[in-house]
Amino acid sequence: MWGLMRPEANFSMAVYAAARQITNTLPQKDYVGEARALFRFVRDRIRYIREPIEGLQTPEATLQMRAGDCDDKVILLGALLVATGAHVKLVAGGYSPRQFSHVWLRALVRGHWIPMDPTEPRPMGWEPPLPHKLVVG
Repeated sequence: MWGLMRPEANFSMAVYAAARQITNTLPQKDYVGEARALFRFVRDRIRYIREPIEGLQTPEATLQMRAGDCDDKVILLGALLVATGAHVKLVAGGYSPRQFSHVWLRALVRGHWIPMDPTEPRPMGWEPPLPHKLVVG
């Protein structure tokens, strides 16, 4: 999952083009605004769907289908953020230490790690209150 968000994963120009299109009306160097716009796009414009069989979509596939589960939405959001120069970490959470049921990310914005869960109708900065978390990245 982590590899699908990193620049060296060689994702297509579709991710870069989408990031630029989503943020093109913002003032230059408005990094908080960029993060917020990308977060809102994935949260509000990419439909959450449950997958009966777990699989990972590329960011391009999620953009094209406009749908995915929590990991697909997080992969897309992470790729869009990385395409604008942001640093991201994955966070897996659950109710037991070795069984994680949800994933979201944290993005480094102006020196602060900001939680972003694009599957919930919550603002940027909200993090699921799960008792067990694993941060990767």
